[in-house]
Amino acid sequence: MRNRILSKAHLKYGLLISAFLILSLSLFSFTNYMQQHVQTHAEEELQKKASFLSATVSEAIKDQSMLLAPLVGYARSLDDFHSDPKLRRLMLEVKRIGRFTGISLSDKYGVRTIVGDVPSETEAFLLMGDWTGDASYSTIPYIEGGRRWILFTMPILSEESKGGRLYAVMEAGLLEASLRVPSWYADGFSNVLTSDGRVALTIGAPVQAFDTTTVMEGLANVELIEGPDRDTLLSELAGGGSGSFTIRMGESIFHAYYTPVIGNDWMLVTTTPREVFLKDQKEHWNVLILSSLGSLVVMLLLASYIGIQQAERRKEAEERARVLAISEQRFRLLSSLSENIIYELNTETSDVIFPNGFKKIIGYPPPKEDFPKAFARNGLIHQEDKARFLDAYIAYPTDEDKRYGEYRLLDREGQYRWFRFEELLLRDEKGNVIRIIGRMRDIDEEKKRLESLQAKSRIDPGSGAFNKGATEYLVGRHLEQDYDRSHAVLVLDIDDFKLLNDQRGHLYGDQIIRHIVAIVRESLRTSDLIGRIGGDEFLIFIQDVPGEAFVASKTMHLLKTIQSQLEIGISIGIGLYPEHGKTFDELYHAADTAMYKVKNQGKSGFAFCAGATITGEDDGTEQLAIPQI
Repeated sequence: MRNRILSKAHLKYGLLISAFLILSLSLFSFTNYMQQHVQTHAEEELQKKASFLSATVSEAIKDQSMLLAPLVGYARSLDDFHSDPKLRRLMLEVKRIGRFTGISLSDKYGVRTIVGDVPSETEAFLLMGDWTGDASYSTIPYIEGGRRWILFTMPILSEESKGGRLYAVMEAGLLEASLRVPSWYADGFSNVLTSDGRVALTIGAPVQAFDTTTVMEGLANVELIEGPDRDTLLSELAGGGSGSFTIRMGESIFHAYYTPVIGNDWMLVTTTPREVFLKDQKEHWNVLILSSLGSLVVMLLLASYIGIQQAERRKEAEERARVLAISEQRFRLLSSLSENIIYELNTETSDVIFPNGFKKIIGYPPPKEDFPKAFARNGLIHQEDKARFLDAYIAYPTDEDKRYGEYRLLDREGQYRWFRFEELLLRDEKGNVIRIIGRMRDIDEEKKRLESLQAKSRIDPGSGAFNKGATEYLVGRHLEQDYDRSHAVLVLDIDDFKLLNDQRGHLYGDQIIRHIVAIVRESLRTSDLIGRIGGDEFLIFIQDVPGEAFVASKTMHLLKTIQSQLEIGISIGIGLYPEHGKTFDELYHAADTAMYKVKNQGKSGFAFCAGATITGEDDGTEQLAIPQI
């Protein structure tokens, strides 16, 4: 019995010891897993953060340099850019918009034109580099008690005999303030470094990663925990490599990632405290501790641990996917510079440059040569806007440097959308336009709303026909567009309408007016129109008529239909284009005179201008005697 009790006790102790060993092994394995997980998570997040910040800095530099492009373009057109007052005004405007401290134009002999303040410490940089070639950027850190500057330099002319460069100086703090960095990237600190390790820009918290002159000196004073050895790390920082490392600074541990800044020889180093990545792991520790205290049964403990771990992993994966999707969406929004299309036109060569945005907004790559004819020839401009669009680039205003135009462009869906062209005209010393800097702004929705309001304002509410102003405008436009065809204008007046109102009431009179408009629309073509130009007087425009017989037949049919359906009399006068007039006023006067002639000869009929009156009485014949004018 005793042996059996001892055996059971030994079994219990053995189970407890086994459980303890398994739990300890699990805790040890879990600890190692968490450490590896933290390191991997840190590297992934830091790489995304560094890539985003590098792209942000590159875009900011690109934006600033694009502001200088029009200035360089204008300077290239001048024989002597030191004596041109307009160039100086343009330099001041670019300095104000770009928030540059100063801008300098220097020829190859060292003669400079300066607006604003250019620090004296930049003299060495102003004498560096070739006078031709691509744009370049340099930094001047630690000037005047630690102030930092960014120097933008760009060639002015490609001809060797007229070489020159533009220099624009900007305080590094202003460029730092323009960087759009999301709040979730604010932990830790990030620095943009020159090739020799000096701090050019500080992103996020206004601190430097290393309290020394250069990062190379700073790395000698910190403990490298993970990553490449010190010499390899310094070599990669100087040579434009990418990678991660972990350092200990005092009592704190920082994960870091370094990567080149696109477009120059700068490096970006971003660091985040290790505590940031450990925050997400505390919940795992709480789950493990609670599970261990809740049961000593190994299988239950292991089962609970495995189940909770799997659930947490799925939750973490889903949360990661959600955060990643949000981050990518925000990144796309932050990376979108503008909804406008920027362009530069060389009026001498007809070459046009679209730096960005055209294909993204319109949906296809733009023609780059033979502007504006290429746009018109390929159907990219609406047919109704084509002549006006071409004329705009043939003759330029002599007294304006800014102008605007609105045209319809073909988009990727095959639809025409309204765009507003806003342009700055750059001239040479003789006043000739040599460059045009502009932007295209999508105003299609604005146009549609305006056209909807205008359409509503053209309709007479009592009859549903066009009102007098709209009628005059539409008829006049048809006469201008189809001047080489024949048209007819009919003036229709209800006989004894006042008596009808007095006997049957105004409500009945209003119904008669609406019925007449409906009958006219059913009797004519969709291309014709009817407008109300008085209380009971209407104007009907029939376009592209083959002759007087056609008009007379249409008018007789209309006259009889109204008489039979409404049992009222109407008098109609007719004026023909171009025989009786070539403008709206002339045709209206001719038709109105003919209508009063019908009134004076018994009403209820129609007549052409200066012709005989034809009544609406049915004489049993199908032929109409059309009088000659």
